Amino acid sequence: MLGYLNYNGEGTEKDLEKAIYWHFKAEENENEVMQYNLGRCYQLGIGVKTDEIKAFEYYEKSAEKGYNEAQYILGSLYENDKGTEKDLERAIYWYFKAAENGNEKAQYNLGRCYLLGIGIEKNETKAFEYFKKSAEKGYDEAQNILELLYVNGEGTDKDSEKAIYCFNKTAENGNEIAQYNLGQCYLSGVGIKEDEKEEEVVIKKKATVRTKLKYFIFQKYSFLKEKMLCRN
Repeated sequence: MLGYLNYNGEGTEKDLEKAIYWHFKAEENENEVMQYNLGRCYQLGIGVKTDEIKAFEYYEKSAEKGYNEAQYILGSLYENDKGTEKDLERAIYWYFKAAENGNEKAQYNLGRCYLLGIGIEKNETKAFEYFKKSAEKGYDEAQNILELLYVNGEGTDKDSEKAIYCFNKTAENGNEIAQYNLGQCYLSGVGIKEDEKEEEVVIKKKATVRTKLKYFIFQKYSFLKEKMLCRN
């Protein structure tokens, strides 16, 4: 607790040196949250010199005690050979552990791995299931993919109305990709009822976000797939 307060400057002046000291004291008592925090400090160079190997070691300790954020990070480190050798089998193992413990980013990553066949046999149905779990927890990237899976009928039945519903929910939360995709649905008439056409002008305005995207829904989906391949 003292490490957290010193790190964030709550009730005291921010002091990274003291924060690290108290994190180490808590780690001696095998506190999984402090072990995760030490891993993060070593990974990002917060109060200590950056050391990917030590970061990995602390994340691993925390993950083995069941801390789901550490389990997710550990999976990512195995997938991207950070602080350890690349091992997709171990990456999938830790993604599963974190996903079982409710981590939405791990659920997204499992969906990504199933969709693209990364370290596991491609399975669109399972990909859809994990994206759906992650999306239901409010994870933007999972919501973006889930919407397009409904449009394309991948891993689930094609359902334009559900896609539009999902687009609306995420667009309302300010998600630019969802706003764009929703605008394209109105422009192309995908899943839009006749009595909703009057909203087209409003949706077009929402669709003209900062970037001037030129792709339609299916092209955007290809872009997102490529992005997932590059994801850390």
